[in-house]
Amino acid sequence: MPSYKIFADSAGDLSDNLIKKYDISVIPYYVTINGKDYLKEGVDISQDEIFDAQVSGVFTKTSLPAIDDYISAFRPYLEEGKDIICYCLSQKLSGSVQSGTNAANMLKEEFPDRKILVVDSKQATSGQALVIAEGARMLENGFDIEKVAEMTDTLAANSTIKFIVDDLIHLQKGGRLGKAAALIGTILNIKPVLSLTDAEVMPVMKVRGRKKALDAVCKEMEKFLNQEPEKYWLLTTSCNGAEGWEEMHQIFVKNTGIEPNFDSIRVGATIGTHTGPTAIGVAAIKKYEYLI
Repeated sequence: MPSYKIFADSAGDLSDNLIKKYDISVIPYYVTINGKDYLKEGVDISQDEIFDAQVSGVFTKTSLPAIDDYISAFRPYLEEGKDIICYCLSQKLSGSVQSGTNAANMLKEEFPDRKILVVDSKQATSGQALVIAEGARMLENGFDIEKVAEMTDTLAANSTIKFIVDDLIHLQKGGRLGKAAALIGTILNIKPVLSLTDAEVMPVMKVRGRKKALDAVCKEMEKFLNQEPEKYWLLTTSCNGAEGWEEMHQIFVKNTGIEPNFDSIRVGATIGTHTGPTAIGVAAIKKYEYLI
């Protein structure tokens, strides 16, 4: 049995396969659907229900896990004598890291001999999932838990998500885009090609029409891979689950000849709240073997 336990907040949108493979416990964000409900993501409300609400025009909101959520999750494993590493959504996007850190500091008084490492993944959604997966692989291959935590910055700096959204209104509602720009963009069928790198959502270019935008996503990711795709884990991602990521997979393979080699990831509520239900793209991370 490993001497450590891996945790992640639900902003990482981990696949069931990844959770099972590395025995990862997920600490959920809270989701508000209609301004009244206060539900744990993935526990009280499913990804399908969140997606359906967004498609129907309901704007969702999320809030970070409470300190007590982290404490109650960590404590049983500390009592078993295990060390803990917990990956959280970037501090640039949420206070989850601080909430987890506060919990860790409180628990260290009770468990002074245990390591409790709360790590800023410096990524989100599928990018965060890839950082977690590489950390888990390192632990599985015998790396010290503190070395793994130290590697997070390097892993995050060598990861990215390239994506588009069909509807700019959610970016506008989330404060990422002005109302006038969102309205004009929608009328003119402008699709922004976006990049999430180092937890910053950055515009790459504006393209008219969805097909050209998806082609641009492929081109931008191909640049990131720098003619060395074998050195990267690569996946497709969307808010719409399999329907979206399978479309992206086919387009990416057709455009680049490169086959994604990692489980697809569904964008969850924490990031989907800002992108809306139409986000679709590709994520990649350089394998740790090429970074140490």
